[in-house]
Amino acid sequence: MSGFIIELIQRGIWSLPYLLVWGIGFGICIHFRSKNKSATNMAITAFSIFIVNLILSTVIQTWLISSQGQDSTLSLHTSFMIAGGVNAVMNIAGWIFLLIALYQLLDLKPVAN
Repeated sequence: MSGFIIELIQRGIWSLPYLLVWGIGFGICIHFRSKNKSATNMAITAFSIFIVNLILSTVIQTWLISSQGQDSTLSLHTSFMIAGGVNAVMNIAGWIFLLIALYQLLDLKPVAN
């Protein structure tokens, strides 16, 4: 178990720049929430998805690697494929929310011909 914790800390260190950027974005959204509630709520949702996704993917990948000797190669490969798919879906959802927030903030309207 202590090997898992050490491995998790080592992997988590590489995630700190992302957590810092997304945490600052989250804080900025909270600070300016009164100016445009719908846009900031969407951005807060996006940053929350990014943060949760990063933490979950780090824990799951560390757990899969630490349990590598217990599973067959095929099931380990399948587990990584599923984890990668969930990671991709969460990232896509986060970016969609962030883009919607951006368009709401800019209040872009379609150009009429």
